[in-house]
Amino acid sequence: MTDRYERQIRLKEIGADGQMKLKEGSVLVIGAGGIGCPLLSYLCAAGVGKIGIVDFDKVDITNLHRQVLYNEVQTGMYKTEAALNNLIRLNSETEFSVFNTSIGKSNGGNIIREFDIVADATDNLRSRYIINDLCIERKKPLIWGAVNKFELQVSVFNYNGGADLRKVFPEINSDANLKSCEEQGVTGPVPGIAAMLMSAEAIKIITGCGVVLSNEMLIINTLNNEYRKIAF
Repeated sequence: MTDRYERQIRLKEIGADGQMKLKEGSVLVIGAGGIGCPLLSYLCAAGVGKIGIVDFDKVDITNLHRQVLYNEVQTGMYKTEAALNNLIRLNSETEFSVFNTSIGKSNGGNIIREFDIVADATDNLRSRYIINDLCIERKKPLIWGAVNKFELQVSVFNYNGGADLRKVFPEINSDANLKSCEEQGVTGPVPGIAAMLMSAEAIKIITGCGVVLSNEMLIINTLNNEYRKIAF
């Protein structure tokens, strides 16, 4: 283990104890798309001991400009299957649990309870509220990431008594024009940046180092290089 994670263990904030915590930790990633792909890769590479993957979609050629975990040969495969095949090659020490389904109120509780942390990498706002509510019920911290064209948002909800999604955004506006990346477009690096920040939050939560992005949201606009942090 030392050789693989040597650069990470050198960090005094992590060290051998922190690396062991990562090995003993578990993260459920819901959504294996633009955010989920690099997020899964970074968590796996960092040495998180158990990773869950939830998705029901198949790899499409239009995914590949941002869903960098997949390749052309894997088009038509279920994303969970394609992700698992590639992640095992990245780190054979990691244990994986694959859920080839969408997550809902009926099945979500049983899936989430197996993991220490939940990471929401979906692109459906209604699903996000369901995931948030399940995390509250199961007392799980929720790492949240979203993208909108050239902009990304990252936060951590329900962490150590901190705010949850409904406290920050109480309701879905039925008149809101909610569009996915498929409808409005996105550049590949935007979900990638969100994923990197989310993986950093997961590492901090598991190892206990640094300041977690709780009760605040980081917003980055890559088009004009504007960074903002909003406190709840």
